Amino acid sequence: MILNRYLALLVHLGLVGLSLPQIVSAANNEIQPTSHTVPTTLPAQSLGNQALGSQVTFAQQPAQVGDRVAQTVNVDLQIHTTITQAEQRANESQTSLKRRQQRFVEVLEVVDGNVRRAHVSYPLSRMTQTHVNSPEEAHLKKTQPKKTLPKNDQPEQEVAQAVEKKSYFVTRAGERLLVTDAEGAIPPQAEFEIVVTSLQNLGLPNPLIQFLLGRTIRVGERLQLPQEIAEQLMGFGEQFGKVEQFELELKSVQQIDGQPCAVFVATIEAVGEPANPIRIRAFGQIVIQTKTCRTVRAELSGPLTLSTAEHTPAGSFQYSARGNMHIAIESQYGHARR
Repeated sequence: MILNRYLALLVHLGLVGLSLPQIVSAANNEIQPTSHTVPTTLPAQSLGNQALGSQVTFAQQPAQVGDRVAQTVNVDLQIHTTITQAEQRANESQTSLKRRQQRFVEVLEVVDGNVRRAHVSYPLSRMTQTHVNSPEEAHLKKTQPKKTLPKNDQPEQEVAQAVEKKSYFVTRAGERLLVTDAEGAIPPQAEFEIVVTSLQNLGLPNPLIQFLLGRTIRVGERLQLPQEIAEQLMGFGEQFGKVEQFELELKSVQQIDGQPCAVFVATIEAVGEPANPIRIRAFGQIVIQTKTCRTVRAELSGPLTLSTAEHTPAGSFQYSARGNMHIAIESQYGHARR
């Protein structure tokens, strides 16, 4: 139960909201790489790119047929879980979840400046899960050969997901997404869910762009995003609760790969509803092109905690979990050759 809640949260944070920047037209005819790979712990001044002025105004370009975005998503979640019954520790475990995904999206149809239909392919989509049932087993995992590990230890193994090396056509139809495979058939449920999750915001207005568009912001200025915009941006729904804080501080304006970019430091705090009492605190950097409002990089990390009780015929159990997450998303933009 605990693991499922964290996994659902990982899927949303890693594949929704910040992970899908607005697809807008690019100036050149090929995908332009973004080489901004600085860890979130480094200050903005260490980006190694030319610093620009002390303020910035955000603009946007409408989507066009042929626009492309290539994205790399990396998510790492470490969880320590404890289950107690009658004030006695019943179980303790350490779980590691990692996700790697590469996806390419090309716009095929645009209506009133918004993407209506797109083609998406997944050269790579993989998940790694490691589960150890006690701190003692975790120690054995590090110090003993695999053949002497306890039987209930699950060694780390990267598993290809159902969408890897496949492609799909995705169409926005009101609030729904219609998905077909390369042959025009509806894909299996496992594939459908991954595609819909990763492209959930396709064709919809980007709330961060709407918030920034036309604003002039000075270096050092802090922006508090309204709760509704913050929750849309994070992909939060009723199952995940609310965002208590989403703050962006403009640290610098940098020339990155020939494009002026705003380098923001982000501070995010969110809590779940009573039925899903997760608390998140995340910090990191978000880098946005000022002339297009395209997000070229988002990197967030921080602690997560969860505590809840469950009543079953076998008795009452208290679940508690704590962990750390790290999410890094890089995007490259371009336009298809005609």
